[in-house]
Amino acid sequence: MPYKNPAAHRHEKRAYDAAYRQAHRPERLVYERAREPVRRPYRAAMAEILGRPLRPREIVHHINQRPKDNRRENLALFPNAGEHRSFHRLTKEIDSALMDSAEAAKDLS
Repeated sequence: MPYKNPAAHRHEKRAYDAAYRQAHRPERLVYERAREPVRRPYRAAMAEILGRPLRPREIVHHINQRPKDNRRENLALFPNAGEHRSFHRLTKEIDSALMDSAEAAKDLS
């Protein structure tokens, strides 16, 4: 059955969609958490190494993949998440190539 007033229906649907998003998505929680600064020791360690506060988009990477190891030689800084992803893609490709060459060498011997 068609609605008598389609404009009113659109308004109700928008209100429902907004309420659904607010109730079922964590965006609101992320916004509320962003108001309170969360202390991350690895970011504090990198800021101390650099002698300046980190920019919000900068990513601190743990070279040995252990998040609790915040030694200077274990931390690397990426300007943004895209660069960090590219680094991981590249290292994955290199690891794969090394494994393939090790298997080929094993087959020859």
